[in-house]
Formats: sequence, structure tokens, C-alpha cells
Amino acid sequence: MKELYYELMVYAALVSGYPMPDVLPDVYFVEQEFFNETICQGIKKCSIVGWYIDQSDAEKYKEVKHQDVYINNIGHQFSTEFTNSVIVHEFVHFNQDLAGLMKRNPEYSDEFRLEYKAYYVQNKYLKKNRAAVQSCPNFAMCVSVRGGVFQ
Repeated sequence: MKELYYELMVYAALVSGYPMPDVLPDVYFVEQEFFNETICQGIKKCSIVGWYIDQSDAEKYKEVKHQDVYINNIGHQFSTEFTNSVIVHEFVHFNQDLAGLMKRNPEYSDEFRLEYKAYYVQNKYLKKNRAAVQSCPNFAMCVSVRGGVFQ
């Protein structure tokens, strides 16, 4: 898997324009309940499929390691290309965090810009791999103030 993650990070760095990091984040495949309890605070229909916990959220989410990527195990319902595209999306956020761009802005304008870039790179990856799905055809519907990839 390390080779695959390296290839996905190379893609994320090249397309996003952020530098290639020296170290890759750990990627964890977790159950739906993890997202329900951790991010969605008990909501059973939490629809997050990927999450990168940046340094600015580390204090809020003490029970999870920050600077790691969490992928919902429901990914098996999607194509491999889609699951990989979610990892690419979260790798873009990892690179944004390393570049110091993930600090919370009270007006959220930067957050939306960063999220837009991650979706842009994710969609380019899907198109390159001729995947039949687009990660977020209606961008505004996919972005939350809390972060995470919503589908």
C-alpha cells in the first residue's frame, strides 16, 4: 500500500502545485461509526467518506491522531478509483496543512477555497482514470464548515 499512497501523493502534489512532502500521512480505513461519533456527534446518517485532521483541529479531536487520513470502510461500495480519489483529496489537505494554509478563518472563505482545490484535484484524478463518477458535481452541496468529503 505504501507504493500506492506514494503514487497518489505524487499526483496530489503535482496537480495541486504544493510541494511533495518528505513523509506521507498514515491512512486508516475505519468503520462508519468512527465518523458518526467523532465528527457528526452521534448522527447515524453521517455521510463523510474521507477526513484529514489538520493541526488546527488537533485540540478539538484529541482522541484521534492529527495529520492522518481516515477513509470510511464503506469505500468498498465504490470503485477503487473513487476510493483512491478520496485519498488524493485528503492528501491535498495534508499538503495544505504543511504549507500552513489550514488555519481556521472566522469567515470560512479560505476554507472553501482550500476545499475547492481538493475537489478540483480529486475530479482531475477521476477523469484521468476514466471513472464514471464525479466527486462533487455541485461543489456547494459537498462542503461543510467542519471539513471532510461529503457525498
